[in-house]
Amino acid sequence: AATWFADSDSDGYGDPTNAENSCSQPSGYLADSSDCNDTNGSIYPGAIEFCDTTDWDCDGDTYDNEASDALTWYADNDMDGYGDPTNTTEACFEPTGYLADNTDCNDSDGAISPAATEIWYDDVDQNCDFASDFDQDADGFDHVDYSGEDCDDEDENINPDASEIFYDGVDQDCDDGSDYD
Repeated sequence: AATWFADSDSDGYGDPTNAENSCSQPSGYLADSSDCNDTNGSIYPGAIEFCDTTDWDCDGDTYDNEASDALTWYADNDMDGYGDPTNTTEACFEPTGYLADNTDCNDSDGAISPAATEIWYDDVDQNCDFASDFDQDADGFDHVDYSGEDCDDEDENINPDASEIFYDGVDQDCDDGSDYD
């Protein structure tokens, strides 16, 4: 006689605690014995797992990292409080060394983060804004000392696209022309 396992919830997986020996397969019984909950047809090996207290897929873990609603967490290797968008893991709860934030542009240097103060003209993006390090006034033109066209990188109204205001002693359009001609 073979051992058959009850499938009370009709999910295609048998209950290892409810067996019957028989020469032929009894109705409602299977050769499989891998169901961990034979009262709920949604709980069986290979079922979709969720971040809750139920072991939906019968793997013995109720908070699988593979859960369909697991969150993405971002590594914070430099411990500056900002996560690396390129170094992730999936988990139901925040793992040690990971954060929900993904805005760090250099996770190997704690002095570089969205909260850092930008140091202009050093070719390092300290504040992770991905803007040019040679355009302090954010007018779209790099400073002339750094291969740009902006003759005054502290005033956004002075750049090659600005309209010249004559007779004020300021070269608004950075053309080096006379302000009085």
